Amino acid sequence: MFDGTYGKNETLPNRVLTSNSGFYLGFTPLFWLYLEWLDGLEKLIVVQKKGNCGEFAVAIKTLLRDVTGLKTRVVSMEGFDHAFPELYWNGSWWVFDAIFTTPKYPVRAENYADYLKENKRNVYECLRNLKDGETGTSVLAEHGFKVVNVTIIAIIDPAIGNADDKPAENADVEIFALKNWYDPLVGRGKTDEEGKYQTVLRRYGDYVIVAKSSDGRFVGVLEVDGRELSNGSEIVVRLHKYE
Repeated sequence: MFDGTYGKNETLPNRVLTSNSGFYLGFTPLFWLYLEWLDGLEKLIVVQKKGNCGEFAVAIKTLLRDVTGLKTRVVSMEGFDHAFPELYWNGSWWVFDAIFTTPKYPVRAENYADYLKENKRNVYECLRNLKDGETGTSVLAEHGFKVVNVTIIAIIDPAIGNADDKPAENADVEIFALKNWYDPLVGRGKTDEEGKYQTVLRRYGDYVIVAKSSDGRFVGVLEVDGRELSNGSEIVVRLHKYE
């Protein structure tokens, strides 16, 4: 039995230990080693039997892994505030989301997009990315969604004309989905020395890209239609004075 704490003002042990209020961890390095290296934090979440979708996903991932010996992982959604566990079996990842999207039976990951489109249309439309909770890499394509690799190019444009244009090195880039479920930020990173930032986007819906120069003096905002993107697309965001 796992009790959900959505909307409840409860203090969860796993959150205390990983927050600033768990300052005493600095004086117990062996305990910290147990939490980080020996999966102690995951085991604590199993034992506490409380939390939101993130804790539930970790608990099921841990139990499935320890009982079956198979590979497991937690997948987090962007564009829709949710996370769920997966199990690797018979050559495929399977979604075990008893809380929300697949409560009746597991769904093969490669069929997940079609399943959501048919059974959870609001999730299908708002979801913009799926990421492996441990590596942070996108697994959206693995789940049957149409995705594209794109390059965002940030250009500092201080005046009219192109004479003063230059790449915005180390600029902050944020990508927002206009249609979302309390989770509009679906991508974040920094540009390289050529002002470029590479990422994966879903070919669906509208995005707003915001780029800000490293010194905070220039900012650019651009709206993009995901349906017009193709693999290898370059999206140029021009940064102007931010005063």
